[in-house]
Amino acid sequence: MPMRIPLRTRPKISWTILRSGLGRIWSIQLHKYRRRSWATLRILGNRIDRRWPEDEMQDVQIISGRVLRMTVVFVALLSAVALSAAAEPKNEVALFQYEGVGEGGLSSAKFGVFRGILKDKISNLKREVLQGDAHGFDYLEDVYVNFRNKDTFTKPEGINRWLKNQVSVLCLLRGTIVSDDNVTYLVKSNFHLGELKGLFPYDVVKITLPVSSSEFGNTQDSHSLVILYALAMDAKRLGHDKSHIARFLTSANNKLADIKRRGGVLSGDLIHLETALMQATNELLGGDNGN
Repeated sequence: MPMRIPLRTRPKISWTILRSGLGRIWSIQLHKYRRRSWATLRILGNRIDRRWPEDEMQDVQIISGRVLRMTVVFVALLSAVALSAAAEPKNEVALFQYEGVGEGGLSSAKFGVFRGILKDKISNLKREVLQGDAHGFDYLEDVYVNFRNKDTFTKPEGINRWLKNQVSVLCLLRGTIVSDDNVTYLVKSNFHLGELKGLFPYDVVKITLPVSSSEFGNTQDSHSLVILYALAMDAKRLGHDKSHIARFLTSANNKLADIKRRGGVLSGDLIHLETALMQATNELLGGDNGN
């Protein structure tokens, strides 16, 4: 009967030594496996080169060519779809809920009036631009205000990325509605035009106006002015001819003149927008309004 060694007197095995030994064995076996694998691949490659019949080799080449052509066609189709989306007119005015709008309060009612003003004016500017001649302007019938509730943007970069991904959005409209006395409400609108800012020097067109019956016309005209400018820049992006672009620029300049007539002097970003309109007329149309 074998003699048992008491537990207290058994030699202690160092885990460090054991792990080192196992690691060494594993390293040797892995090195052998790698050498066998590369040797096997070299042998197979030589056999294929020597023994693969010529007709089978030709079949492989034909199949490879077909796969390559299918890949090229697939990439071309994807590119065509992307270009097609980029060539479509932008038709959405994305309106997000303004800051300061409370649920069920007077501020909410005023913001509701403001939304109604925008929808009504877009409907009117379609008729003003068309002037009884809708040839080439059918897409204007699709321009609309889309209310998107409260936004979660924190930085201008995020807004620009969003606009770039939303190919149908003409402009993004967000802002604030404030009141000091709960009687007169001031709307501060920020138009984000993205790639359609054109010659306007900033990423945002800021417009501030009271929401009151006396300013109803100016509220309509100033906001529709920015939308007309965006439509002109979109027409340029689409490669429309001068007469097409001129239709939007002429309507925008008419709005600008009307705002001056009502309010006397332009202020804020409307001054920069007037300059951008003048530059666009000169650079895009040669100063002749497309005539």
